[in-house]
Amino acid sequence: MLRAVHGDWVRWLLHDDGTIRIVARSQLDPEDLRDVLTFWAEAVLPGQQGEQLGRLLGDIAADTNAVPGPAPLPAIRGGQTEHWWAAELAAWNLAEQLAASPWTLDGQEITWRMDTHGVLNAWDHTIAGPPNRHGQRRYQMPRLSVSQGTSGHLPDPVLNINAYATLLARSWYKVRTITHDLPGLPLLLTARTDGPRTAPRLNVPMVSVARRLAGKADLPRPWDLRGLSALPDDLDTISLTTLGSLRAIQPKTESAPLGRGMGMEFYRQVEQRVAAVNPDLAARQPHYVAVPKLPLPHVSGERTHKGLIQPEDIPVTLDAAHINNLRIVALWSNDSVCARMRQALITQFGLPTDALTGPETTHRCADDRVEIVLRHDKHNILAHGTMTATQRRELLHHHPELQPRSGWTISVFGETQGAQTNAHTPHAQREELEQQDGKHLSQRALATHGVGTQYLQYMAEKPPALGERDSEETDDETLHSAKPKAKPSAQAEARQRAAWQKQKQHTALNAVRDLLRRHGLVDARLSHAFAPIGLHGVWHIGMWLRRHATRATAGRGGTQQPAPVTLTFTAMRPANGTDGGPWQTWAWSPRSARWQPYAQATTQLHADDLGIPIDEEQIAQAAHNALAAVRRQLPEPRPYIVYVDGDATERIWTGLRDLSLAGEQPPELNTPRWLPGGTLPATQRPIGVVRVLPNSQRLARPVGTERWVLDKSTGQWAKQTNHTVRILFQLQAPGPDHLRIASFALPNIPKNYAELKHRPGRDWTRWSTQAEDSLRKIFYAHTSTHFTAIALDADADPVWMGKAAAILTNQAAAWDYRQSLPTPLHLARKMDEDHPHHRRSVEQEGAKEEDAADPR
Repeated sequence: MLRAVHGDWVRWLLHDDGTIRIVARSQLDPEDLRDVLTFWAEAVLPGQQGEQLGRLLGDIAADTNAVPGPAPLPAIRGGQTEHWWAAELAAWNLAEQLAASPWTLDGQEITWRMDTHGVLNAWDHTIAGPPNRHGQRRYQMPRLSVSQGTSGHLPDPVLNINAYATLLARSWYKVRTITHDLPGLPLLLTARTDGPRTAPRLNVPMVSVARRLAGKADLPRPWDLRGLSALPDDLDTISLTTLGSLRAIQPKTESAPLGRGMGMEFYRQVEQRVAAVNPDLAARQPHYVAVPKLPLPHVSGERTHKGLIQPEDIPVTLDAAHINNLRIVALWSNDSVCARMRQALITQFGLPTDALTGPETTHRCADDRVEIVLRHDKHNILAHGTMTATQRRELLHHHPELQPRSGWTISVFGETQGAQTNAHTPHAQREELEQQDGKHLSQRALATHGVGTQYLQYMAEKPPALGERDSEETDDETLHSAKPKAKPSAQAEARQRAAWQKQKQHTALNAVRDLLRRHGLVDARLSHAFAPIGLHGVWHIGMWLRRHATRATAGRGGTQQPAPVTLTFTAMRPANGTDGGPWQTWAWSPRSARWQPYAQATTQLHADDLGIPIDEEQIAQAAHNALAAVRRQLPEPRPYIVYVDGDATERIWTGLRDLSLAGEQPPELNTPRWLPGGTLPATQRPIGVVRVLPNSQRLARPVGTERWVLDKSTGQWAKQTNHTVRILFQLQAPGPDHLRIASFALPNIPKNYAELKHRPGRDWTRWSTQAEDSLRKIFYAHTSTHFTAIALDADADPVWMGKAAAILTNQAAAWDYRQSLPTPLHLARKMDEDHPHHRRSVEQEGAKEEDAADPR
């Protein structure tokens, strides 16, 4: 609120001794400060209490003398933490410079308005979609945010710019953020809503103070609004279906009526704009150099190591996964699903085309070590319904093929129906239907029986009908009436039917690949991918850490229970050491507290509740225990490298923070909270730790590369620009004296973008006339994954570790495209994500906004 009335950067600083300090970039007007505090108190507390508190706070603030602000602490050098106010101020300064004058984009003058969060809004240059049958339009408001970023071990703070194609809401349903243009206030007011998700209302104190400062009528008091969504007259008449002084941000949904993303060309224009308004800052950009002789093909068509595990390689891959024999029981209810399962299993295991005939049959393959059993789910063990997991488990005695057998690992390849809920399902009904979801109930029942699971979803026999409606034209409220499409020709229908059948079989094959991945089967193709740098025969250990979303409990004040934590580890190494071969895969979780083969550990984890209520000290101790057991419990006592998700682990281990990677040697160096396993004896500690930041908002968008090319005809060198980046780059910056460190950036091209001939956003922005035909498409832009490798052993090479992390990310365990995490970390995450209770532990639907996690 102080920012709104002051028109400049202001923030509160709460010190450890309980004192509060206001830090501002420019001198605050005492009257503005008095008004804000007075109005705030009156908006929060009723009657005389609010007035008395307001006068008291106003008098105290007005009598306080301004002093020069504190300088940033030297220890913060390179820290780049979210609480460092100097970095926030630097981001505000750059945003102000970018908004100082209009930009020329595709022949249009675009002006930007700053809000109280420092975000730039194209307030007067929204992008309108076509009208629906009611004459209403959807609007998109491009936005720019400047925030503190990260760049490995770079010693200087980093500012990062993200762009969003923000869809504006047409109703208050699930709205979480509004932006309000009040006359007389120099900045747009951005505020959160309150109230239930299904019927939110304006954040009353925030907007009330702003309106009084702007000379408008006050809002009703919060205690008069319980259970209501009343607004004053001049706000109630503003319809969100038209552009006005109040705009709400659309909650994130699957549909995108106006597309998502701002595209590569817009980011290039942003880079040029930064260079124009702040040349010194632009000249200090992090410098990355391409890593030579390390091909990392991105799309499937360029890969040599792709496709299914070859049938002749399955026996040795089973040996590496510590599985003697594997029984796959295909449980089906629908004949079409049975046919898809049969064909996918025949393809994967190289069976004769006439194998697995009949509705219930058994076939052995892979040197008699794999048994495939087709069975009809006559007792509806997998179906949606009111049967509990315990009741479903009691029905398993009808299936002797599911009973435990010495020397055999059993897995169900089961049919599942589609989800019973969607975005329009009421919350109470959603909770009830989730309790009856057959997939998760049967998965829990089978896991407690020692059986793993992989599901294949039913798909209709015929493709969705053409000409009925355009699925992208729907939203939370109104069905946009697109022009009816003409009846397709017979040839078009035949092509669509063929494409639909291909898609159905493709999903079945992917399900079989996931089934093998779920049992830890990783074949020799991953070893082949290491050919450019060589295999060192070390264990690669991924540590996955996730804190569950907290859910409000019944009671006054909306108190929340402490959030449980999921902590899993996966260890991998080539079975033949430096000679390669298939990979051994083991796993660890706090529930078992010991290392086990991946399939066994995953099933045991899924049989129990997900998450344990432990604090940060206990998390560090659990990780310490897991790594201490590596050399005792894994089959080969070899050196090992630990891969961690930086966003999840930085708050636990201080050595993973930018401050520690780039600054002076801190006093916490020899404590368990420094690095995972860093305090173990020299013979037990990891030889290195790799911090991974996958597609984080803290990472800058790659906009292209520059290289010098020799023109043989003239003998002159010329600079060549390439807008598509696919290879690994290393940060050129010296590390601190006490660390041997290397940082890398791996640019990612979205799969759909890489395979498109026409790429929206590559050569023009959303304001271009050429964008009109592509308005509802996704304007893709590069993302990137960053690796920071820290060597903890004198003989360890951080450059090799960074390259290994890139290869483990590029060569997926179970499909033909790049993963977002290195394979050991990816498999540890899948143990969590495949749990039957996982979806209840993630962030609630509707909590994210349309631009909150835009990966493009």
